[in-house]
Amino acid sequence: MNKIGRPILVGLLFLLKGYLELYAQDKTQTAPQIAVQSGFSQESLSFFEFSGNNKYLYGRNEANEHIIWDVATMKQIKRITAPLTKLPSLLYLPQASFSKDSKKLLIPDFPAGEFILYDLQANKEVYVFAPPEQGLYYTHALFSELGDKILLVLQSNGAAGIYGFEVRKNTGELESRTLATIEHPYAKISEGTKLLIKKSIELNDQTALLTKVAIDDNCKRIAVVTTDKRCYKFPLVNSLNAKLTVNESFEIPRVSRVSEVGALRFVGEDIALLLKGDIKLKDKTYYFSKDTLLYLTAEGFTNPRRKLSNTIVPVPEKRSNILSVETITTDTDLSLYFDDKVVGNDHQIVAKDFFSDQVIFSYMHGEPTTGVEAGLLKSGQFNGGKLVAISRDRSLIAECSINMVIHSLRTNTIAGQFSPLKGNLSLFDPVFIDTSLIYFPKLSQNGFLLNLKDGRVQSIGPAVTCMDTTYLGSLSFGSLRPIHELGMRTTAFNSANNSIFQLDYRPLGLCGTADSKLVIERPLDFSKPVKQTSIKQYQETYFVLPIPTQQQYIVNSSLYDWKDKDMKLLAELAIREKRDSFFAIMPQVIDNNGTIVAVLCSRKPKGTADLYVAYWDKTGKLLEKIKITRKESKIEYQSFLFEVAFSPDKKHLVYVTLDGAIGVFSLEQRKLLYETKLSDGFTVKVNGLFKSWLNTTVNISATAACFTSNENFVTTGADARIIEWSVKTSVPIRQVNQNERYLFYTVNLSPDRKYLYGVEGDKTVKFLDYKTGELVFQFLSTDYSSYLLVNREGYYMTNKNSVNNLAYLYNGSTYNYSQFDAILNRPDKVLTSIGYLNTDSRNSLQKAYEMRLKRTGIKTVEIPIQSAPKISIGTNDIKNQVESASVQVIVKGQDVKSPIERIWVRVNGVAVFGTKGRPVKSTVQQQGYLMETTLSLPLMVGKNDIEISLGNSSGIESTREYLSINRKAAIPQRTVYLVAIGSSKFKDAARNLQFADKDSKDILAYFKQNPAPFQAIVPINLVNEQVTREKVLAIKKELLKTSVDDVVMIYFAGHGLISQSLDYYLSTYDIDFSAPEKRGLSMYDLEGILDSIPARNRIVFLDACHSGDFDKEERKQEEKQRTVKGNVVFGTVQQQKTAPGLTTFSTYELMRQYFLEGDKGIGANILSSSSSREFSWEEGTVKNGLFTHCLLEGLKSFLADENKDGVIDLSELQIYVARQVSLLSEGRQQPVTRAENQFSNLVLRTR
Repeated sequence: MNKIGRPILVGLLFLLKGYLELYAQDKTQTAPQIAVQSGFSQESLSFFEFSGNNKYLYGRNEANEHIIWDVATMKQIKRITAPLTKLPSLLYLPQASFSKDSKKLLIPDFPAGEFILYDLQANKEVYVFAPPEQGLYYTHALFSELGDKILLVLQSNGAAGIYGFEVRKNTGELESRTLATIEHPYAKISEGTKLLIKKSIELNDQTALLTKVAIDDNCKRIAVVTTDKRCYKFPLVNSLNAKLTVNESFEIPRVSRVSEVGALRFVGEDIALLLKGDIKLKDKTYYFSKDTLLYLTAEGFTNPRRKLSNTIVPVPEKRSNILSVETITTDTDLSLYFDDKVVGNDHQIVAKDFFSDQVIFSYMHGEPTTGVEAGLLKSGQFNGGKLVAISRDRSLIAECSINMVIHSLRTNTIAGQFSPLKGNLSLFDPVFIDTSLIYFPKLSQNGFLLNLKDGRVQSIGPAVTCMDTTYLGSLSFGSLRPIHELGMRTTAFNSANNSIFQLDYRPLGLCGTADSKLVIERPLDFSKPVKQTSIKQYQETYFVLPIPTQQQYIVNSSLYDWKDKDMKLLAELAIREKRDSFFAIMPQVIDNNGTIVAVLCSRKPKGTADLYVAYWDKTGKLLEKIKITRKESKIEYQSFLFEVAFSPDKKHLVYVTLDGAIGVFSLEQRKLLYETKLSDGFTVKVNGLFKSWLNTTVNISATAACFTSNENFVTTGADARIIEWSVKTSVPIRQVNQNERYLFYTVNLSPDRKYLYGVEGDKTVKFLDYKTGELVFQFLSTDYSSYLLVNREGYYMTNKNSVNNLAYLYNGSTYNYSQFDAILNRPDKVLTSIGYLNTDSRNSLQKAYEMRLKRTGIKTVEIPIQSAPKISIGTNDIKNQVESASVQVIVKGQDVKSPIERIWVRVNGVAVFGTKGRPVKSTVQQQGYLMETTLSLPLMVGKNDIEISLGNSSGIESTREYLSINRKAAIPQRTVYLVAIGSSKFKDAARNLQFADKDSKDILAYFKQNPAPFQAIVPINLVNEQVTREKVLAIKKELLKTSVDDVVMIYFAGHGLISQSLDYYLSTYDIDFSAPEKRGLSMYDLEGILDSIPARNRIVFLDACHSGDFDKEERKQEEKQRTVKGNVVFGTVQQQKTAPGLTTFSTYELMRQYFLEGDKGIGANILSSSSSREFSWEEGTVKNGLFTHCLLEGLKSFLADENKDGVIDLSELQIYVARQVSLLSEGRQQPVTRAENQFSNLVLRTR
């Protein structure tokens, strides 16, 4: 796909583009809906506001995208954009409106002049407000203060001067309609004057007269602002056909060169206006924005109160990001104004109440930050960002810094942060290697290989690492790639030698110079490249085509020879004229002689609309060129080709353009058969607000095309329709997607003609049934290591790396991934619905899911929402910032069918009452089984994320209620209870080890010598004869003395054994090696030591054979093979074979791969020295176990400080140890994380 001109979609068509994207297509929310953290799909001017109850932060941008984030969890819960259905005949700038109770949202559909009433509680559209007549448009929609009524404003084009104001119930029913006559300023101008000033006139009948609208609390009075800077106030009549002539108006004073009205509100009997003022650059450092707040009294529009509101906007170099956001100088109610003060070398923003001048908050601007860690963001000041929203109760403010940062003014803390732009990783055009094997390319030669027959998903790393911000997993805005990158064809399958040819896109010169692009050929297993080189390309490398028979390649519009080490440029596929130059777009080879054909277009913003079709021989010599003369329009890049597609028999081609043209060319007849357009076009004649569009003819862009047979093809466009055509006629055959709309940036047909698929604007790849147009499944990637595959029913498959990118929306509330994952995470259902999964693999995946249910204690595979207990917690008296060491929480439950028997409480991932919870009693009442209890929960210093749920006698868990409480106290005096167990000597002396006892002592000695960052170490050391089951279990008595902020670290070195019943045991001194269950220490014993102890920071290191997690039902006694290499003794095992295609995966391993566990676990991070099928080994040179050696080396030498910040945390240590052990053992030993607590990433070493 040609992407060079794609950025102008943002500027020129930002109001015309739209599509509706919902992961769950059901119109009623009978089941939870998965909400992926997609963010905005593109960077354009963005606006933010808090909901009335501070539950949500709502954001919208000029690309017509609307997103809602849950403030408590900082999770995106809904992303909606209105579909484009037609071009408008009236120009206006609509805005969405949020009800004060945060339950409903009014979303504008700009081209159609409609508003969609969306219910967040029910997760569905409630009503669509459509204009009563053609030529009328709903331009504004507002909720009343109480939220029970909606005001809708009707306008038309022309100077007739009749405007409608409707009051409706919040369910859509019409209550009253007032038709008001307001004289249009254009009607006052004589025809002669119109002729004299037509090139500079600011108003005409294409512009909506009413720009701002406000309604009072009772929906009885209305105020409007017109384009000629006048304010009108008049009553609404409680009648269905009331007519009113409005004469009284107030001419808004021009307080600056700009003086546009930015907002309008009723404040009691008064009217408040915000006048946008000048923005001036000072000292090349800050932009000063000077706005004015006017209060117009009820007695008249004379002598208004006014306050100047000043704020600063730093230049991009002084900001933490370059996101284009609306800079605010007041709050939603227009009750605050800002003063700017210079303090030293910084600026201070002081927000004051308009009437009392009371200071509400005072924040320094602060320095830009590039880090997203909580410690790098400072509370009580801005972090080099912009103030973008203030809550109505003045308790929260939102700063657009490196992320969107929410500041709590009441507690002077940072409540949370998220990235509104990180979004899904830009996916390029997918490649089918065969009918069921798909490669999804990403930036820097990364990607995912999806096998639809057996369900395997392989993450493909780059051939050459490019450490850009997205690769590093940054949350920052820098990881957002421009919208025009979507669907680029940077990867091609070379069928002649079964290889993959890739371009390293590397935008903006990342990881190299901007003009140097990497070219790589890789085998199908994506191992070491067969060949690689670099070429000079000064533009984005958006297209690649291998020509295997000639060892030639086309990159963009250049033909290369790659017979030798380096690529040799043979020819530029271009035509140059005096006036313009034309470049080939997506060329193809059409015959066995190597003849190359392409459509060529201009790349200049002001270039011609004409096109060429040209033929070259295999050396790049131009054979023939045929000019296609096209009608000129004023838009920039008017001839830009978005895509060129060739028929399978190479007899026809089709091109689609930015200006909406679809052209069909016969390659045999050498002539254009026809050119048509998706729309008739709309010529903009106004200046002023839309001056950049003056005399521009706007069409709905055609974005992509592909052939579905030798004679038929489909196109996609900005109207989100997929249309099928014939090369024989310009009359469409059918619209493929009748029920849902998708804005595809590429479109392709699967090899078996089953699916139409393409990359959509939300950066997902959607697969539609070719015959019906219905969505079947979609694929997306949130970063370089995580993916999500979702089917139409809402079931999904994913990997563990996606945990932080998943949330659920159910009845207006947000739940984290663990709440419904056991029900909706169904790889078997997803892959079966796609239709390629083989029987054996389906059975294996089904067994893996059943195993998961058994291990988590879930007794039903259906969504148990209706039969689950109902839970509520008393939060009115609970503050999110406290100083006390505990909090009291009232929990109430109701179950209409079954007794409530159990309560679970998890704080930062740790089960406070143990993994089985605490028993509770319920009483039988008329409403069913009721229970109520008061919990006293100890709090850690810092953030406490609390989950509370109830369980009934049927084993069904309620939805989880969440609290987030920050305990503000001095840095805790953390004590580490270090349990070091080393078992080298045994009763059975033949089983003795060399270094296990020394390993435990070395670990203990290290932390004694290097206690920081901990205040004290409580050592507990058991070695050799001391390591009995009784003595180990007795350690729990000591651990019960811990406090919530303490750390418990258990280290074990010794044998790991598997019993005949396939349970896992750690060795004790008197263990019976033939029957380890008699005196051995089971994993359940070890977990029991940690279960229910006060300390919530828990780490376990296991240096033992087979210490990685496994499933006893699947594990069989395996024949061991022993090999010797130097001083190292290895043990290997034979792999058990299961279904074809899954030969290296047991059912248990499949469960671990696809499913997220540990939500009811002990909350410990358990690091194991080897997988369940590997042996650990001892290294004679350093006299330690290899795992222990690497662990100590990483800490002592600071080699585990991956990001070089002088601090080693647990995740860094995990990465380092896993890498080093694998390296030193030549891959024979692979440390694994047996269990992981997402909330706990302790710092283990500081400089």
